[in-house]
Amino acid sequence: MKKKLTALLLAALLSCAAPFTGYAGTISSTTSYTLKESSGTKTFTVEEEYKNLTITPRSADKPITLTTSSLDLSGGGSKNDLCISFNVTGPCRISVKFAGTNTDERTLVLEEGTSGQTASQTNSSNSESSASVLNYDYTGNGEKIYLYSKTKGLHLYSLSVTYPEVIKGDADFDGKITGSDARAVLKHLAGIAPVTAADVLNAMNANSSGNVDLLDAIWILNNLTPDVGGDVVIDTIDTSDGTEVSNFTELKSAFSKSNAKVYVMDDIECSDRLELSKGNQSLIGVPKSDGTLPSLNFENMTGKTSDIIHNASSDGDVGVRVNSANNVIKNLVIEHAHDNGIQIKGSGALYNTVENVIVRYNNDSGMQITGGAYGTTVKNVYSYRNCDVYTGGGNADGFAVKLSAGPETTTDASTFQDKGHTFENCFAWDNGDDGWDSFDYPESEQTSPVKWTYKISYKNCMCWNNGIPAVHLGYADYVNGLPLDEELPVMHHLRALVSDSVYQSFKTAYNNGTLGSRTMSVSDYYKAADNILNAAIPAGGSTYSFANYASKAWDGNPNGFKIGSKYTQKISERTFNKCIAFDHQAAGFDKNNSGCYIELTDTISFNNKYNYHFSGCTARIWENVMGWSLNGSNDWPTAASGVTVKQTTPASVTQTEAQIREAAQKVIDTAADNKFTATNIFDTVF
Repeated sequence: MKKKLTALLLAALLSCAAPFTGYAGTISSTTSYTLKESSGTKTFTVEEEYKNLTITPRSADKPITLTTSSLDLSGGGSKNDLCISFNVTGPCRISVKFAGTNTDERTLVLEEGTSGQTASQTNSSNSESSASVLNYDYTGNGEKIYLYSKTKGLHLYSLSVTYPEVIKGDADFDGKITGSDARAVLKHLAGIAPVTAADVLNAMNANSSGNVDLLDAIWILNNLTPDVGGDVVIDTIDTSDGTEVSNFTELKSAFSKSNAKVYVMDDIECSDRLELSKGNQSLIGVPKSDGTLPSLNFENMTGKTSDIIHNASSDGDVGVRVNSANNVIKNLVIEHAHDNGIQIKGSGALYNTVENVIVRYNNDSGMQITGGAYGTTVKNVYSYRNCDVYTGGGNADGFAVKLSAGPETTTDASTFQDKGHTFENCFAWDNGDDGWDSFDYPESEQTSPVKWTYKISYKNCMCWNNGIPAVHLGYADYVNGLPLDEELPVMHHLRALVSDSVYQSFKTAYNNGTLGSRTMSVSDYYKAADNILNAAIPAGGSTYSFANYASKAWDGNPNGFKIGSKYTQKISERTFNKCIAFDHQAAGFDKNNSGCYIELTDTISFNNKYNYHFSGCTARIWENVMGWSLNGSNDWPTAASGVTVKQTTPASVTQTEAQIREAAQKVIDTAADNKFTATNIFDTVF
């Protein structure tokens, strides 16, 4: 099924506009206006209602004028004056045709009244024939929308508000009936995320009974739109050329031999670090018939640090350590290591491959490449909910390609073209620090020979919601009605810090929803947790309650793709092809003070503080770079010769965002089942 939008009638006459049936200032049905007076001129010097629009001039000296050709704003305004405004009742597309009153660059701003979210479009003409159109996909449940000029006068020629055709069961208006629609119905019924918009309630009433109830959720689940994505198909594995292992003693022994090819047949509890040190070794899991991957669980490993609850971890506490060349890690879940899940480190760690792997709940980055390692291929890897509790989330990236992950320092780009790192079809979410980080040390802090992280390529990669303490302290799941994720590293620490009876009391209250309202604030959640646990979480040499851990100890950086540091060499390269970042409290794509070369083709960044944070970098390729819904402002790279740096939006932001979120949820669900999913989202949205 496809969402059908009624065609935008930008040139329709006012007399042909859809009739207004609501209260003043509300556009409640698909409506188009041609903004002009049929005869004469009408000047607004005080606020008035006109054709369901609220006209707000500044004064008699700064009026708003309706002429026979346009509605004219006489200067820069805001949501408080020199603007027009109107209410919308739910998800819709808003389109405004405009030009300047002169030929210098003029900017039209659209602002949501509740969230303050804005969109803008520029134009450098002063005629309708060369006008621009600002298209904005509103995704909320209804509020006031404001239109005004950023600086100088504008001609507004037409306005249309287009609501999507309602598909029964499609509560998020993404054109499909999916599990997320059923979840939306259940959250509405539970009061977790109540809906008031009439069109959304109409869609939720899937069985057309006239009431939204549990039967609608059941109807949705019985009428799901077929999904073209699916689990990665893993061929039957012939183990005759290697060694089959089913426990850690066998596993450790197998890697004492050169050129070992080791097949993991079952889940294994690992009592210490596993090291691939001889080169040309393979660590391969043998999935079950349904695609479930075997796991290596390092929860009870010895490691180097005897007590990671009260002390910082180190390299001796990683799960799988690779310090040699041409190794393969494949078809495994690697979890609960006392430091990195996988660490590829050292000048001898060259051209290694990690494929079809889930790294999660580790006490540092899910995967780290560092110390001179280069040429790594990473494909089909999930990295999520990794968190270094002692450092307050800091350093625990999904993927850390940093601290000199490259060849010896050089000024010749040709020497590192085949020595970079490649990520394909990889996903990072809910980690304590960034999704991806490629921070470089200053030369003064490096050992000889000096090395840098020169080249990283990302293809079909996506990250979201990284660096947020509320995830790791359980608040994010609580307000979404989910059970306690006891695998979170913070929760593992709590079990060691408090008595079992206290922990079980917290778990029961959490799962029963009696800690407080599912809509409670994060501060109230921390207070409720502290009242039961009275925990003192060790971090950086001190101890903290839940509330103080989040506000004082937390050191995670909430970025998506972080491409370097101020020490990163200018000739370094970062290449993105079909990559997506969203829901970060800092940047989706972040320079982190680096000034390297970047190449972006088909990227999406939305609902971050900064979608693209790239000033100081040089863009050698910049094609189809899309973004919307940011809480701060973007900054753009310098454009190389022949390159134009600009941001675009898809034809339907609402539909594209819904498709991405649905794909992310599928990734989350399949990761929980110890499987990898072959999402088709990158081919769908680009």
